[in-house]
Amino acid sequence: TNPANPALQYLQVSFTTGALYSPAPDNGAVALSSVLVAKNDFYETATFQQACAGANNIYADTQTEYEQLWQEECAPDNMVCQRVDYIQDNFVSFNVPLGEGFFSASDYTLTGELNVYVEFVVTLNKAPDSSTFATLVKLSYPLVPGGTNTWCKAQEAQTDLQEVANVHLLVGSAMTAAELDRLMLFENIAGSVLDPASATEFETASIESGLMTLIIEGNSDYFSLPVASRFTLELEDVVTLHFIDNGGSAWADLVALMGSQDNAGAAFTVETDRWGHHAYLEPTEELKAICPFSARRPTMTTIIPSVCIARRDMRGRAPVAVPGAD
Repeated sequence: TNPANPALQYLQVSFTTGALYSPAPDNGAVALSSVLVAKNDFYETATFQQACAGANNIYADTQTEYEQLWQEECAPDNMVCQRVDYIQDNFVSFNVPLGEGFFSASDYTLTGELNVYVEFVVTLNKAPDSSTFATLVKLSYPLVPGGTNTWCKAQEAQTDLQEVANVHLLVGSAMTAAELDRLMLFENIAGSVLDPASATEFETASIESGLMTLIIEGNSDYFSLPVASRFTLELEDVVTLHFIDNGGSAWADLVALMGSQDNAGAAFTVETDRWGHHAYLEPTEELKAICPFSARRPTMTTIIPSVCIARRDMRGRAPVAVPGAD
């Protein structure tokens, strides 16, 4: 929407199928020559354009640009106008190219008078006789103000929390206002990597004095920007690692795994739940080898086989009833 910084835009269409259905061998699940797209206030007066095939289609005009952008590591998994030859878990996702400058700032209204219309033909085979059928799908998407999600920009915010928030740690508990001064506050503790030199250390004499409260404060410089005026911070997913002893080989292995920006993704991957609109952290096998969710069974030779335990404290913006891998 910014002429000085144009962006390629696309629309993701998703639908489900029955367990007996598979993509038709001739066209795949979506016939590319049938994909049409338009932007208008009424369907009857909309002027449709070929999106993936045919004369003067959108993809042909911008194919080189799309392919270059899709090579970025932070780009979505599915390219636009991809033939769908496999259906996983009865779920089909198809990206429709809109080209450059398809939307403008004036398109978005609170009442959603303007719509994006998409038409395409779904072609499927049905087991057990492999009978083929086709159906025309017509979809309408009203345009309303809802923020802008730009791939790679969102990835930067995801991997560097310090750009959007300040993280503090409050240690201790207080029953009265007079006891608040005795609490320990460690400010700006977030980091992109695990740095032993700047690790926060403290000692406590009881469970109550060791109570830790995580404080996530929005960065005022970021949230004062016009593009972020409607944004909020949400604590989506929390996994904590608990060490019995930080002087052994497990701690050194963890520092080696998480102590370098070059190892981004070595300890955690970010998994997405499309249906629930959530994302969550998934420890890698390398991290679980150091800090499993469940303690390993002691043996005669190894009395304490797990000096580090991983615990999932939050998932889907809600506390986990029984902290663990679920």
